Parts: sequence; C-alpha cells; structure tokens
Amino acid sequence: MNRYFEIMNTRGEQLEQHDILKAKLMDYLGDNAEMEKEMFSIIWDACSDMDGYVQMHFISKNNVVRKELFGDSWNDIPIDTLRNYSMRIIPQLGKKQNSQAHKISEIIDQDFKTEEEEGYNENDERVRFESIISFPYFLLHALKVFIWKKEITHQNLNKKIIDDLLDDKKLITSFNNVIENGIQKGQPIKNDRKKFVRDFTICLLQTRVLFDEYIIKREYANNSNDGEWSLKTLYVSGQGSQKKPYFKNSTFTRVGEWDKTNRNRCKTNIMLESALRVSYTSPKVMHWITSLLSWLTEVCLNKDGKINEHIAAYSEIIEQEAIDEVKNFFKIDNCLNLGVNTPHIILNYLDYLIWERDKNSDRKYEDFTFEFRNSVEHWYPQNPSKGTFDEWDQVDRFGNLCLLQRNINSQFSNIAPEAKKSNYKPQIEKGSLKLRVMAERTSTQQNWKDFECAELEEEMVELLKSKITEQE
Repeated sequence: MNRYFEIMNTRGEQLEQHDILKAKLMDYLGDNAEMEKEMFSIIWDACSDMDGYVQMHFISKNNVVRKELFGDSWNDIPIDTLRNYSMRIIPQLGKKQNSQAHKISEIIDQDFKTEEEEGYNENDERVRFESIISFPYFLLHALKVFIWKKEITHQNLNKKIIDDLLDDKKLITSFNNVIENGIQKGQPIKNDRKKFVRDFTICLLQTRVLFDEYIIKREYANNSNDGEWSLKTLYVSGQGSQKKPYFKNSTFTRVGEWDKTNRNRCKTNIMLESALRVSYTSPKVMHWITSLLSWLTEVCLNKDGKINEHIAAYSEIIEQEAIDEVKNFFKIDNCLNLGVNTPHIILNYLDYLIWERDKNSDRKYEDFTFEFRNSVEHWYPQNPSKGTFDEWDQVDRFGNLCLLQRNINSQFSNIAPEAKKSNYKPQIEKGSLKLRVMAERTSTQQNWKDFECAELEEEMVELLKSKITEQE
C-alpha cells in the first residue's frame, strides 16, 4: 500500500496517518464488500472535511446521498447500518459514479453549477464555518465516544483501552489498541474486525452531525474577517433538486417553550463552550469535547435519530466541565496566590459568571466575547517603573489578576493601576470582564493595595465557590 502511494504520489505529499487508517479499516471489510467499502469511503471523506457542515460534503445528483442519510430535512441523524446504506445508496450512484461525480454532458451544460461548500474555495478565500479541531483529533474524539457507547474495555482490566491525552501522532496506535485488545460484551473485537468497522463508521457520522450542531464553530458571515462563535443547525428550503441549505440557532428547548428561551440558552451555551475553547488552546487537552459528545450520544440521541428534550439541560453539562476545574483549583495549596500560574479556565469561567450575573443590568457587558487572552496580567504591576511608586508583596493574589492578550499586556507595562485605567480605556472596554471590574473599582494604587483588591477578591472568590456549593 505504501509502495503504491510512493509511485502514484507525483506531488510529493506525505501520507497522513488518517489516510493509512482509512485503508486499514477498509481492508477489514473484506474482499466481497465492494459496496460497503465505497459507502465507507464516501462517509469517511465527507467527515474528513471539518469545515462547514458534514451534510454539505455529500454531493450527488438529485441529493441522493443526503436524502438517504439525513432524510428530506437533511438534519436527521443517521441510525441505519453501513450495509443497509450501501445497499440503498451505491446502486443509485451508478457503477462508475462516486458521490461527487458529474457526467461531462452535465458539466458542459450552460446551466451547470457546482455546489458551494462551507470550507475554503479554490482561491483559498475563507467562507462561512470553520471547525475548532482537525480531522485526526475528531477521529480520536469519535473513537472515545464509540468506546463509551459500546462499553469497550481492555482485555487486561488493569490497563486503559485508550490514552487520556488526545495525540494525533498516535492515531493508528489508538485504533490498533482498541481493535486488538478491546472487549465488547465479553467478546474480543479482533474476532470480528468487520463489525467494528461497520459500527464505527455509523458512530463516526453520527458524532460528526452532533459535533456540527452542538460544538461551537467560528462563523465568518457578512464578509467578517474576525468571525464569531456560533451554534447553528443546518436546515433546507425548497423542493427536490432546488433545495438549498440555511442555518439557524441549534435547539435547546422542550416542547412548548418560547423561541426567546432558546435564544437565551443558545447564547449561554456559546459563552460556556467558547470559555472552554480559549482556556484549552491545545487540541490534545480538549477533553470537554469528548464529554459533551458522549453525553449527547448517550442521553439525547433517540433511537429514531432525533434529539430528545434532555437537550434543555445542555448548559448544565457544559458548565460542569468548568465547575470540576474550580473544585480542583480550590484544592491547591495557596491557590489564591498563584500569580501567572493561575489556571486560565478559572479566570475565563469567572468572566462567564460575571457576564451571567450582570447580563440583564442595563445591557451591561453585552459586547463581551471570549477571545484568546493568553497572558495573566497583574493589575498592580510586579515591577513598578523605577522610582515612580512602591513594589507590593501581594501582587500575585487572585484579586490582582486577569487575562489579557499578550500585545495589550506589553502596553500596560509597569505603570500604576489608575494610569492604566485612564490611559487605556479602549483596551479595558474590550478586555476580560475581571479587567473591567478591576478598573471600575480602582481609585488610587494605595487604595487598591489597602482594601479595594481584597474586597474585589472576596467577591470574586465567593462567586466561584457559590457554584461548588450549589452542587453540595
């Protein structure tokens, strides 16, 4: 297989692990499963394009594939088997026609148009939706969801079936370990590799649909260069071959609840997920994605491929990811004096709690959004400008800290709190909420040292601890 790739790879591209994995899994389907292999390949290739919504990556004449997999609405979650899908779909595509193929006679027709996709176009211009993770990492999340769903364990009960760390360099190793050492319902998975591939393929597609609808994306609409966080579901309008996709907020309500309730829950979920996203910048530690996808699969996915009313509790499930970290934080010795070592999730979650508390008071903080503020800043500086004012031995205390973008941190430099407040109003007004609150509470650096910082710290710590108390 590798030799063949070397011969045919005229562009000199490196064979990726997920390409090798695809070939290995297809091989497990056997020599007499051509239609299943083709269906597997169609699903795998569609899922591998992480930008946009997976439904839009199934391109076929008259939307044959989309209708069979996702129903007339294009947003049902596939629940049938790989074999049944292949038996229904592949014959409709024709022996020499894959899911994206068009006849030459169709292409040269003056009315022929290709479908717009939701990733990048041929000119590398960004279009609408962008995923927060790449395909190899998504495969690892899907594998963990599959392990959770099928209750797979290691044949040696003292060993883990898969590493906690999400490592794309160990993609093939992770799958091999599950296949060779996994036990499902008392049976070794390696005794029926074909069943593993069939079941995992459908799980992969289901997980991708859930990922698209309930895990935040960056949305670039109205020629926006910066984009914004969004949680949206794909819908269609029109009939037959004239169907066109459109997107609106994902649904988080029970039957009979108001649209306003859904808008509020959707906004809350966006804020919570984006707080997690900017806190865990490495895809290797985005375990919160696995947790949410597992919960959606286990609790919310009905047998008919619909999401049930338990989705109304989604905010609580997302927030639990942050609350668990808050619990761990307060178990650390001297946790309120960690300075730059304060975990980012604590400060980001605190910003969420401030936003939640004050969002309805005169539309306060309505402009706030979570960004990659990756530098912990001391409001009262560690090293005051020489000869200007005194150093403070409590600069590392929690009340004196917030998150900033690194470029703003360098601008703040070593000047006094009241000087920052008066000279950097635009930066503060766009900064983290704790930064804004610190600026609001500051009068002079002496007052900040004497009592303002301590008062604010007590208030902020109480806000964090109240979430722990609610669960006890």
